[in-house]
Amino acid sequence: MPAVRQIETPVIGKAAVRAFSARDAAVVAFLPLQFLISWCVPERLWPACARLLHPLTAFLYVKGGDGTRELIATVLEQRITPRTSRQIVQELAADEFISILQILRDYRPGRWRPKIEITGTEHLRTAIDGGKGVILWVSYTHGAKLVGKMAIRQAGYPVSHLSRPRHGLSPTKFGIRFLNRIQTTIENRYLTERIVIHDGEFHKAMRSLIARLRANGIISITVHRDAARPTSLPFLQGRIVLADGACRLSHKTGAALLPVTAYRRGREGLKVEIDAPINSRQPESEDDAVSRAHRDYIARLERFVLAHPGQWRGWYQLS
Repeated sequence: MPAVRQIETPVIGKAAVRAFSARDAAVVAFLPLQFLISWCVPERLWPACARLLHPLTAFLYVKGGDGTRELIATVLEQRITPRTSRQIVQELAADEFISILQILRDYRPGRWRPKIEITGTEHLRTAIDGGKGVILWVSYTHGAKLVGKMAIRQAGYPVSHLSRPRHGLSPTKFGIRFLNRIQTTIENRYLTERIVIHDGEFHKAMRSLIARLRANGIISITVHRDAARPTSLPFLQGRIVLADGACRLSHKTGAALLPVTAYRRGREGLKVEIDAPINSRQPESEDDAVSRAHRDYIARLERFVLAHPGQWRGWYQLS
């Protein structure tokens, strides 16, 4: 497979970034053990390793500590008990640990070759037949890092992915330079190109994305809150903050906006769902179309989160 193209926008008005953190030191110290587990321990035993290492994985992979547990309990209100919110946090830590093991396993000779069920490719084919390009709007779930990219590539669809330098294991200068490439090197095996956008410089990346869509290409954007003017919306018993770039891009270009969710189904294995398109192309104002698209997506996301709360990493997108 040819090397993935990487398009970077220049840094303008760059926000302050820490040079190094205690978490970076822990990640570096922990990586040899993670490599050992990923290469030598059968995949079926990875959850047991995650439970054994829980205090460390929680420190490395769960933001907010007790605050995250309280937030989960508040947002889910009476649907869970405090004990269950602790279990959800433990599952978040375990799932992040396992997702990194998946990445490290792909460095092993023969690579990582899981069985992944993918559904909804008919929505993708229909969108391509429409001739205006496709935006895959990827939910921030267990499989967002690698599983979704693998499944879509294996199904025969080339994807250009929008990313940021801090994507990966660390947001610090040290992490961006040395640690994050551990993850992105593997992800790039399943992408056609990675379009990297730096803080404060979205427009040049947007022009690259529009060019791909006008050529009836497929781009992917992870659902996140990074935007100049993110939108806060009701979500279960709380509020979620969402960027609006994917919705505005769909409205402007006519490209289909397809939600993608990658997750684990217990012993049934890994699954990637490409959902029916979100209607973001109504003949109305752009702001109204974006609002409609956000509400549509949130309704779908709430169903997933209630069913799989420990596999949704978007708890950090809540306000």
